[in-house]
Amino acid sequence: LVKRSINIVTILDFSEAEKFAKTEQELNYLNSELLRYMVLLSDKPLGKFDNQFLNASIRSVSDLERIGDYAENIVEYAESLKAQNASFSAKAVKEIRQMERYIEALYEEIQQAYHDNDNNALERAYMIEEEIDNLTKKMERNHIQRLVNGECTPQVGAEYLSLAKNAERIADHLINVGNTIRELGNLYFASSKL
Repeated sequence: LVKRSINIVTILDFSEAEKFAKTEQELNYLNSELLRYMVLLSDKPLGKFDNQFLNASIRSVSDLERIGDYAENIVEYAESLKAQNASFSAKAVKEIRQMERYIEALYEEIQQAYHDNDNNALERAYMIEEEIDNLTKKMERNHIQRLVNGECTPQVGAEYLSLAKNAERIADHLINVGNTIRELGNLYFASSKL
């Protein structure tokens, strides 16, 4: 979903927009149904670990749904650019693509941490998230310089800065999932020692 939104905003090719919208609707539906089911489970007598796992799952599902919302925002920035008959500069696109690579790497590490309960993958994810924070600051600085140099307009720049912030928030939500994984691992480890 995120990759598709970045493709749309960087090359302003809306041929994938319908697939994007369908996937976003499916994500919202799954989020709603999973939350409904988890609420039903919460009324059942559960052990301490199962209860914690359920609460963590609710948080993670919500984080993943929010990532979809931020990806949807990015497509809206593309629509705004199209309406302005504008686009990002080659330099801005290069920075956005770098951000995309970081987010993909972060996602891979979080996925590995989740599937394999891999703390090393989680530590790598934290390092990537820090790189994303640094890149967001760099994108803001570079944007201001491009604005000063007359390489972009304030309207295009507003979309660019919003995209950078949304990408950073996507990373934050992935890290939230990682933190949930760590909490569950610690809880499982503590309960297995009892």
